Amino acid sequence: MTFGERNDLIDEMLCKYKVEHDKYTTGMVLLEDPDWEDYIHSMDAICAEHKGTNLELLAGKLCMAFLDDTELIQKKLKELTNDT
Repeated sequence: MTFGERNDLIDEMLCKYKVEHDKYTTGMVLLEDPDWEDYIHSMDAICAEHKGTNLELLAGKLCMAFLDDTELIQKKLKELTNDT
């Protein structure tokens, strides 16, 4: 695999993660448990596409970064909701 091919795979992976992230973080909506489960499963599925490849570690770290970001956003939204 060339560096260019690797970078293309990383770009593709990031785009997939971003699409799922945007689906669940656009707007000021608190996620219910079923939404969280769907979101986590969709992100894990993207990560699993890279299992056993040289991108497996990066895929896992990016997955967690997006999920952690969503959790932070949700906590802040919950604080705002409780303040009003």
